[in-house]
This record gives sequence, C-alpha cells and structure tokens, in this order.
Amino acid sequence: MYLYAELWNARPAWLALSQPEREQFFATLGPEVGVQLNAGCELVGLVIADIDTPRRGDYQYMAIWRMDKAQVPSFEEAWERLGWHGYFEQINVRGTVVDFDTLMAHHIQAS
Repeated sequence: MYLYAELWNARPAWLALSQPEREQFFATLGPEVGVQLNAGCELVGLVIADIDTPRRGDYQYMAIWRMDKAQVPSFEEAWERLGWHGYFEQINVRGTVVDFDTLMAHHIQAS
C-alpha cells in the first residue's frame, strides 16, 4: 500500500479570484477527482487544519490518498495539468506503508 499526503495553502493568485472564478475552477476538479477514484486511488480524508495543534505545520489544508505506486505519475500530472499549483502552494509526502519495527529500524540506521 502507498500513501500520498498533500498539504497546501492558498496563493495570492487564488485570493485574487472572484467567488464565481473560484467556483469555475473547482468545477473542473470534480471530474478529475472522479478519474482518480475510478483509476483506483482512494481519498482517505480531507482536513481543514486545527490551528491549536502542537508543533503545527504552517498549512491550512491536507488530503490523504491511498494508491498503488504505479498510479503516482498520472495522479501528479493531473494536478499540474489543471493548474492547481498556480493557485495553491503545496508540499507532498508519499511512500510505502511500513510496519512499526521497520520504521524504528530505519530511524536507528539513519545517517
């Protein structure tokens, strides 16, 4: 299993759009989310970040996806093609799910 975490904030370009322009942009995203879901990606959850989180990252939104690693290139290309990153500053973290012992061993062996 492979997890993909997206964290993002609105860019000034997004904030400059009118509400109808924002609605129009999101109307183009709905079908693409459907394409990703039909391709086997699973949207695990969406988050509006709590502001009182200890050691909080400076991101307002988060999405967690589950997918096969082979799906990653088309998933990432879709958001580029739609122009998402022109409106939202985003970081991503992705990787294969490991068990606790594997994660601890990786920490111990880190250099």
